[in-house]
Formats: sequence, structure tokens, C-alpha cells
Amino acid sequence: MLRQELKRVFKSRPALALSAAVLALSVLMAASTIRSVTAYPAPGETLPDGAPYLTGLDAIEYERQRSAPYGGWLTQERIDRFLAEGAEPVISALRRAQGKDSADYYSARKAYIERMVASRYGEDAAAAALALDESAAEPFYYEYGFGDSDALIDLELVQFAVALVCAATASMTFVRDYSTGAGDILRCARHGRSRLARAKALSAFIFGSALYFICCGVFTAIVLAAFGTDASAAQLKGEYYSVLILGGMSTNAQLLLCLLAGWLSVLAVSAFALWLSACTESPVAAFALSVAMAVLPLVGMSLLAGGGVCLTTGMMQQLASAGFLAIGSLHIWTPIVMLAAPALETAAFALLARRAYVRHECK
Repeated sequence: MLRQELKRVFKSRPALALSAAVLALSVLMAASTIRSVTAYPAPGETLPDGAPYLTGLDAIEYERQRSAPYGGWLTQERIDRFLAEGAEPVISALRRAQGKDSADYYSARKAYIERMVASRYGEDAAAAALALDESAAEPFYYEYGFGDSDALIDLELVQFAVALVCAATASMTFVRDYSTGAGDILRCARHGRSRLARAKALSAFIFGSALYFICCGVFTAIVLAAFGTDASAAQLKGEYYSVLILGGMSTNAQLLLCLLAGWLSVLAVSAFALWLSACTESPVAAFALSVAMAVLPLVGMSLLAGGGVCLTTGMMQQLASAGFLAIGSLHIWTPIVMLAAPALETAAFALLARRAYVRHECK
């Protein structure tokens, strides 16, 4: 039964067309990430052929060679020398936390975390943040890699597109049979209720997972082929205020965490779409509400099903904001919430979808 439902989903022309479009978007976004890298000559240097700047792979290679002297473990002695020399690119990350009058970057960073978190969430949250940050091994490690580009931001665009496609396809899972009358016939079969509902839900999850890992895998493979991996401390990379990232996390680990959060969010969006599909007999309503659930986190509703792949509330933003969710006297780091919430939502909406389909009576 599951095999038949999988064939039904994977051979659907709308699903194939949307999947092909998202896959093409993944390739284009990876190419855009590489193309967007721009390198300007350092004072006193001249680029090949006298070019004013480099882009793409040439810029990546130039920046890798330029950053090589600053690679390795950033001891306080090296940090002081880099700041004195005005060395790029690490100086911008270092100056985020270390003021002109501060003699120690690492103690200044912890003081900055405590000050920022306390101003937004209170002293208890600041203490929780410092406790989480105890696992950050010092000194930090630095090397040039994909963290110096917009790769993680562009990855969120790919994840968001995949979530929209999964919402659209999953929203037709049950309601399509309602609208054609096939649901009445299937419900008369021996396994036409509970077992069929389970098979339909699993096929939607398998399709969404396959699409997610193919698209994000293609994007990641292209980006890593151009930049290489990045073992740098995540606190030194990124367009956001990454100095607030807590714990001993490398940029490679940050990428894996973003991929995990995105996958869980795609499953949650699919589960919500399945529930809507089982509850309504209107394909248009099921489709519209399912897509809306994937889009709503754009206005700040980060705990909704699509929060982990949203451009404003995704995992990268949660890591860089040092946010905390207060439940009484308990303060929970928001990246943990962003992993737990979609996992719970997936289980809850999948059970609700199964229950709604089993009890549904066509008019």
C-alpha cells in the first residue's frame, strides 16, 4: 500500500514540475553564492591583468590566499597584532566584541554576551547564556571557508522553497480523493481507513524528505566544492551578529544544525498540510492554508511549523541572536526550541490527520 502511494506522489505531474523548479533554484542559488563573492586588492597590491576587483572562483581563491596568514588558533597575542595591523578579514569579527579599551577579546566577548542578553531577557537568561557558552573552547580557530560567504543565508532560501512545494503537494493528499469521490470507495476497503491514512502520510513525508535532501544536498555540494569546509569558530563568521553564538560550535556544525532544523520544519509543514487536507473537502482551501502556514513565520511567528526555514526566524538567526524563551523561571535557548517544536508539531499533526481521515464522512 505504501509503495502504491509513493508511486502516486512521485509520478504526479504537478509534484514533478515543482520539484524540478526547486532543484533548478538550488543550483542557481549555489551559483549565485559563488558569484556574489567579490575581492578587492589590498593597499599596495595589484590584481591579475590590472582588474579593479575579482568575482566568483577567482575571488574565492584570492581571499583564501589572502586569509592564509591569519589562519589557525587566534591567541590573544595574535588578536592584538591583527587589530594593530588592521588585518582583514578577521578584524571585523574581532571588533564586534572587543572595544578599543579592552585588553582581552575572550573576556570582552563574554562580558558583551552577558550585557546583551541581560538587557533583553534579564539576569537569569544572561546566567543561562554564560553557562551554555562554557563549552566554547578558547582560543578560537579561524580559516577561510564558506562561512565567509552568504552560503547559509542562501541555503535558507532553498529550504523555504522546498517547504512551499511540500506544503502544496501534501495539501492534496486526502482532499483529492474527497473531491473525486474516490475516498468513499477506498473507505469501504478492508484497509481503507487507518492503514491507508498511515500510508498516505508516510508517502508525503518520504517525498518531502527526498526533495529536501536532494535540493539542499546539491546546493551544499556545489558550495563546498567551491569554498571547501570551514572549521572556524562560528562566532567569527556570518553576516549576522555571530559573536553572540553560544558554545563551542564550528561553522561546519552550524551548517549541519541548519540542515537538521530545516528538515524538521519541512516535515512539520507537511504534517500540517496533511491535517488540513484530511479536515476539508475544498482543495483550494487546503492548498491556501497550507502555503500560508509556511509563509506566516515571515512575520515573526517562529514557533509555527515553517519557522525553521523562514528567512527571518530560521536557525541561523536564532543562533546569532542569543535568544531565550522564558517559561516561568526557566530560560530555554531558542535554537533548542527550534528543533523541539517542529518535531512535536510533526507528530501531533500527523496523528490529527490520521484521526480526521478515519472519521471523515464525505457529503
